[in-house]
Amino acid sequence: MVIAQNLNSNDRNYMAKGLYGIYLTDKTNIVMLGDSLTYNANWDELLGRNDVVNRGIPGDNTEGILDRMEYVYNLNPRACFLMMGVNDFFIERSETDVFNNYKNVIAGLREHEIVPIVQSTLYLNPTQDRFISINEKIKKLNGMLKEYSEKNNVAYIDINDSLLKEKEGIYYGDGIHILGKGYYLWREKIKEVMNNI
Repeated sequence: MVIAQNLNSNDRNYMAKGLYGIYLTDKTNIVMLGDSLTYNANWDELLGRNDVVNRGIPGDNTEGILDRMEYVYNLNPRACFLMMGVNDFFIERSETDVFNNYKNVIAGLREHEIVPIVQSTLYLNPTQDRFISINEKIKKLNGMLKEYSEKNNVAYIDINDSLLKEKEGIYYGDGIHILGKGYYLWREKIKEVMNNI
């Protein structure tokens, strides 16, 4: 008999922070920071680099990410690629609250002389009606992030424009996560910026 336990975001965050404290990597050039969308990719292999560390946690939200920023700072990266926010909307957090948390993450990175690179929060599968309201929130958040980035000299990369052009093979059955083709398009969008780091 198999017994599965459903871990919530706080449990996953707590467990991951315990691991981060004992990992041997103490320096890297790039950190990928986010939730399960970030976590699911092996970024060093995907990008063909050995200086990328993945700090995605499944189910994490902007408050959880703010709570674990020390594990980014401790790596002394040159840059941190950010993607977060969708899980906040599943727990009814407002766009403004998510945006404010995002700004605090960016401010913390800059205080530690780490270059923040904002990636648009990915839309959920736009062909599924159940995601219409969350996608509207994501659209509003991305607009706020883009405007803020332009005004504050922060790099902003729109991943959604590539994903939305493709009709097939992007989303997993749950409509939330993406498949290999989606990660391929994501990689192609960030490669140019990353090659300059």
